[in-house]
Amino acid sequence: MSRRTMIPIAAVAILLLVVLGGYKLIEKDPACAVTLHVTSSTEKDELVASLAKDYNAARRELRGGGCARVEAAGETSGRTKSALAEHWKGHKGSRPDVWLPSSSMWVDLLRQEEPDEAPATTRWASIAQSPVVVAVPRDLAAGLGWPAKRFSWAQLLEPRPGRSFYVGREDPRTSTSGLASTIAAYYAATSGELDAAKLEEPAVQAYVRRVEANVVQRGFVQDDIMNLLRDQLGIDQGQASTDAPISAIVLQEQLIHLYNTMNLEADPQRLRSGVHESPNQPLVPIYPTDGTMMLDHPYVVLPSAEEDGAVRDAADDFRAFLRADPARKLFLAAGFRDADGRAGQAMTAVTPVPANARQVGDGRTGLLIRDSPDAATIQAVLANREGLKKRAQLLMVMDESGTMDRPAASGTEVTRGRAAQDAAANSVQLLDPRDRVGLWFFHSLGNPPRTEKLPVTELGDDDGFRVALRDLKPTKDKDTALYVSVRDAHRRMVRDYRPDSINAVIVLTDGVNDYDKSRYSLDQLVRDLKASDRTRPVRVYCIAFGETAAGGKAALDRISGATGAGRARDALDPAAVEKVFGDIVRDATKG
Repeated sequence: MSRRTMIPIAAVAILLLVVLGGYKLIEKDPACAVTLHVTSSTEKDELVASLAKDYNAARRELRGGGCARVEAAGETSGRTKSALAEHWKGHKGSRPDVWLPSSSMWVDLLRQEEPDEAPATTRWASIAQSPVVVAVPRDLAAGLGWPAKRFSWAQLLEPRPGRSFYVGREDPRTSTSGLASTIAAYYAATSGELDAAKLEEPAVQAYVRRVEANVVQRGFVQDDIMNLLRDQLGIDQGQASTDAPISAIVLQEQLIHLYNTMNLEADPQRLRSGVHESPNQPLVPIYPTDGTMMLDHPYVVLPSAEEDGAVRDAADDFRAFLRADPARKLFLAAGFRDADGRAGQAMTAVTPVPANARQVGDGRTGLLIRDSPDAATIQAVLANREGLKKRAQLLMVMDESGTMDRPAASGTEVTRGRAAQDAAANSVQLLDPRDRVGLWFFHSLGNPPRTEKLPVTELGDDDGFRVALRDLKPTKDKDTALYVSVRDAHRRMVRDYRPDSINAVIVLTDGVNDYDKSRYSLDQLVRDLKASDRTRPVRVYCIAFGETAAGGKAALDRISGATGAGRARDALDPAAVEKVFGDIVRDATKG
């Protein structure tokens, strides 16, 4: 072949490579060089993740050239604050460059605890807003006199003699709505003059103690306010195993909209379509007359992003993307207010809310929005509340059947019984010495089929509890008398109920009920739990430990749900059982 012939052939070959391979070249276009890690508060994390996908698909050019890829994760604001204060040591997931908490209060607290981890600036752009309100089922609210009647925090939250009216709220140490409502209660107690000196006044402490007495908190990891709303929606639709005695929930106004449109996951496709379903019994927001807090949902660029110019450019660009009209409309469709406090049409068409939350009145003619106190005052409020909270009265009921002598996990010599002992011993370290704790082991021997190792008594230095724990001795001749043991433990705690304490039963089992001597069924147990004296509420928290407990998880869900404790928790390995045990102890003592 001549050289003249080769040149056209080579040219054609190159042309073919370009034409035929063009699509491959486009597919293999280098990924964006910059990765921006974003952590959002949980009430908007799905929304932020969806918007991050839109941002990544747009491949926007950064100020310094190139593009960025956003990786979004979700975590409660309080837990993210704690992780940052601990320099992210031992925490899962990527350390964030950008933090989207529910409120600037968490950033102020971070600066107070660990200044090097907080940004230098004290002002951040707000991507959305939402006030803290009390959500009540519409018919129940009407029975209280709504909408004509207005209510203060005390009127909403104080116990009602002879009436089962319980308020759900998350832990103020980790949840923004919990923190904001606690601060609002102190504002109400001090007539709007919140400072360290006022916190120590006996009248203020008596007011807050009275209000806190009726709050049922739901701040543990597996069962946050979103799961409480899912449970309530399940009850509304006749699909729930739980029958939680919650009459009202303290939360962000935005979550009422998601509940009332039956879109708790904030599915962007459904939000954009404007089509939604409605619950049989919608929630209505009640705005306390003595003031509430506006959550500002700031966009916070952390110091780690400041160290890299390209990451800082990406952070600035993603902020601009979230504040642009398409993202703003999506936040409004999800029930948030805009940065000026205005509600979107999607919200006002479904839920009776004031269109502009910034039209501040005196609490009777409009929303009374309280200013966020400084970090030192917030810390003083939390410390003051710790001194006022109820004591705990707990009965731990632990499985002593033969299967508890099996390895806790494959490849380990630690038995399930030993793992359970360690978890229980470590969990009581979270308690106050004045808290009261008892211990039972259940099996199938004797009548009743249990061993009452320790009566419910003050924990003290916890030595007595630890000694009693050592006697957990699973053997092959012992089966699982779960149902009768839960029934008897619950009855004992109802009988010995202490109104000045949080009263609860914690059950740990690795199997299903296989004790048939009493012929006492799950249906009977659930009926008995639901029929117990509601003026003496005792919750039953269940832990399903190990793979053999999986078959009994549905039964444990029904048991926990019947007392308002939400779903049972899974703990498949020793590390998990210790964490879950600790989470439940924290939850059971947050009143």
